[in-house]
Amino acid sequence: MKRAACIVSVVCLVVLGGCSGFAAGPGPGPGAGGPQGDRSNGGGGGGTDRSEPAANVTPAPVPAVEKDRALAPGLDEAGVTNASTLAAAHEAALRET
Repeated sequence: MKRAACIVSVVCLVVLGGCSGFAAGPGPGPGAGGPQGDRSNGGGGGGTDRSEPAANVTPAPVPAVEKDRALAPGLDEAGVTNASTLAAAHEAALRET
């Protein structure tokens, strides 16, 4: 029984050994000089400087909707008015391509 518990313990250690490497969190502190740190500029791992605020993101322009654009048969401004007509028009459009 003692041998089985030892084997199970070793298997658990091997399986769970690298799991903490995927945890989110800040990188090594300044001067750590790890694989991501660079001692020539004061160190600091992780590659992200969290002391500066994030830059503002400007959204892409949204194209204007054409008012005279025709809706598919079975649709109106409120939504679906006739599902079978809409399905038939969709099927016909698929056949054309």
